[in-house]
Amino acid sequence: MDQSSKRWIEVTPSEFDHERAGLALLATSVPDKAPYYVFSNFTFQADNGRRFEVDALVISPAQINLIELKSWSGHFTGNDHTWQSDWNGG
Repeated sequence: MDQSSKRWIEVTPSEFDHERAGLALLATSVPDKAPYYVFSNFTFQADNGRRFEVDALVISPAQINLIELKSWSGHFTGNDHTWQSDWNGG
């Protein structure tokens, strides 16, 4: 899918180089056909009033994926609740 596709909806442009690069890579991985859609860089407000940014939300035939892009490197391990890394001291 090209980021200029009508199925790629950029709500706001990313201000970070690593996010723009990650979104460009994501675009090459998503088919440009129904029912696929990508929404990038939008915010929502939680019940407690806090605002959260979503880097990408991908809608596909079988699932919806919420994607958070980080510019971290190193080795990561963990489970559903806890992550550990050797990046920046652990």
